[in-house]
Amino acid sequence: AHVAGSPFAVTVLPAATSPRNSVLQAASTAAVRAGDPTTFLVLAKDVYGNPTTTFDDFVLSVTGVRSLTPVLTRAAGSSTWTTTFILPVVGLYSLEASLAGVSLSGSPTTFSARPGPTVLSNSLVTGRGLTGSVVSIPASISIKARDVTNSEKPDMVAVAHNEEQLDVFSLRLLADYVKTVTGSCVFSALSATYDCSYSTTRAGTYTLSL
Repeated sequence: AHVAGSPFAVTVLPAATSPRNSVLQAASTAAVRAGDPTTFLVLAKDVYGNPTTTFDDFVLSVTGVRSLTPVLTRAAGSSTWTTTFILPVVGLYSLEASLAGVSLSGSPTTFSARPGPTVLSNSLVTGRGLTGSVVSIPASISIKARDVTNSEKPDMVAVAHNEEQLDVFSLRLLADYVKTVTGSCVFSALSATYDCSYSTTRAGTYTLSL
């Protein structure tokens, strides 16, 4: 038997957000790249692990080779806060999140920003082969690959762990009166450059394409 009106619909609200139970975590396991957006999440929880949806004053700070103050946002009624920021240069960083002066679980988190994809217009090309050569004598050109932040590539640690692939550069000599001459480019781990060379037995004026 029940009293009149029973059963009743009862809502039990979570307790106040607990910084020690709230969690800071990366939104993805992908490598962090300088110049690309990087996203982290804050999962707000109370002392019992219940998700909380109150407007809490979480504080974020990034320190390292550069300092940033990221901003957290969230959808209404959500317990997950999101922050997205761009690291301007390659290097080691630390992200700290706190509430009322107390660090969140997972804070601080340390990570490295690696070079982003190669940007050809930022890459540096040097060598005597850029201006000319002598027939049958190999002419050399050196390419220092750089990303959108002008950070030099590749990241040799990432290459060693198969987390980054070497770039593939091609070199061609073009002229109307002779068949296209194709050069070769190989990566030098010692200098971290792409060393290219070409030679031809036909004298004349060419357009060099890289």
